[in-house]
Formats: sequence, C-alpha cells, structure tokens
Amino acid sequence: MIDPDRNAVYLYCVTHPVALDLSAVAGVQNDVPVSVESLDNVSAGAIFGNQTTSNANALFKRSLMAVYSRVPLEMFTGTSAEQNMKDIDWIGPRAIRHEKVIERVMQEGPVYPVRFATLFSSMDALWKTLMHNSGLISDFLDQTRHKHEFSVKGFLDKKKIGTFLTGTEFKDQKNLLDTLSPGKKYIAEQQFKKQLDTGIKKWTQETRGEFISHLAEESNRFSARKIVTEKNNEPEMVFNLAFLVHSKHRASFLQKTSEAAASFLPMGLTINVSGPWPPYSFCQTIEWET
Repeated sequence: MIDPDRNAVYLYCVTHPVALDLSAVAGVQNDVPVSVESLDNVSAGAIFGNQTTSNANALFKRSLMAVYSRVPLEMFTGTSAEQNMKDIDWIGPRAIRHEKVIERVMQEGPVYPVRFATLFSSMDALWKTLMHNSGLISDFLDQTRHKHEFSVKGFLDKKKIGTFLTGTEFKDQKNLLDTLSPGKKYIAEQQFKKQLDTGIKKWTQETRGEFISHLAEESNRFSARKIVTEKNNEPEMVFNLAFLVHSKHRASFLQKTSEAAASFLPMGLTINVSGPWPPYSFCQTIEWET
C-alpha cells in the first residue's frame, strides 16, 4: 500500500481520451497499477484558483488523457534512489515496463511519450503542466495519428569500405602506387591513406543523403539522432536516424530499407532497422513543472 503522504505521480504518456483497459499491464514496478484520467474531469479553477479560471480554461484547448501511476516517493528520490539510478540492473527492468505501458497505449491511438522517471509532486502539479501545454501536446497527437517512429542505424566496417573504394574509385591511384620504388612508395602510401580516409568520409555522407532521399516518399519527417561511438569500436556507427512513418507506408518503408541494406552490405555498411516505437525523436521539449 502506497502512503498517500509519501507518494509521487509517475507519468508514462499523454493521449487523447480513449477507452483503455490497462489492468493487465504492469506499472514501472510490478506492484504499481497503471491509471488513466482525462483532463475533462479536472476543474481549471481548482488548479489555478477561481480568480483565474477563465484564463486557465483558455489554456486548455482540447481533451487530453494522462496515463500514470502513484509510486512511493523514495523509489526515485533520496540517497538510495540516487544509487539505483546509476545501477543498470535496477533501471533496466523498470525502463522496459515504462516502455511497455506506452506501447500498449499506442495500440489504441497516438501518444505523447514521456521519458523514464518523470515525476510530479501531486496530481494538481501534473494537471497544471498539461493545461499549460495542452495546445502543443494536442497538435502533436494530431500530427502523429497513425504514425510511429522507426530507428535506422548505419554501421560501417572501414576496412571493407576501404577495400571496396580501393578497387573502384581509387583503383588508378592504387595501381600507380604499386609501380613506385620503395623510397617513393612510403611517402605515396601515406598520402594515399589520407586520400582514402577522405574518400570514405565523402562516401559515407553521400550514402547517408541518398538513403534519406530514398526513404523520403515513405516518411514525411526524419530526425538525426546522436551517434554513439566507442573507442576502437568496429564496425563504427556512422548514422543514427529516426523516421516518422504512417501505418499505410510501413510495409513499403521496411521493404525499401531492406533493399538498401542488402545493396550496401558488400561495401561494409550494415543497416539496422527497429520499430515501431513511440515518437520520442519528434516530441517538442516540455519543461515539466514537477
């Protein structure tokens, strides 16, 4: 039993009011149920005060529904919580449950997904933030209806692409290099390596651009995400893209990415596709007043 004086409101996502049965869905922790409530049931005056009710109602443009849980405050605040948030074995299962809740809601309609461990001190604090941002969230839900995010990552084996370019674009330079005397060859080899490195970077940029254009017809929006690199990591991540894909274009999008992956594989470029996911990469940032 959660002590009402020692609990916080944990938000998973926001959606348009729909009929949702989340009784079989585990919350961020197994013993935490998932609840839903519509802003239609909330009085703006009760949140902002009667003297500002008209202004508050003006902020609330359209209906929204919050998907949330009440969690023990000590789960995410305090000394032990700070240690837990550094422990992947603690975070991992809870982050997965967080995503599972959002994915269940996605089955019924568009979602505005919220990052793991977004907390509010009270339901009033949650409602106040949603009312302030109702226009932005409602527009986002309208724009992403029937659309989901797909992740497309490219990993390049530089040895393999180097061999490919040496046998194609840099073939003449390589043949000339092989005819040089040992004394001249050393300096020429260093120059050739620099040219080849430049050629690999150029090929990667051009291929990335061609790949985005190739998928443009199936996705009206894409977002470049952070490239995660590790020292001496091979193959190396060279692009990390997110595409917002309408359900009616999903099959053709996946077919095109599969065809592209097959064509680039001999050159050393591996393309990994995953999804559908909640559209995190396309959310406008909100300063949650927790």
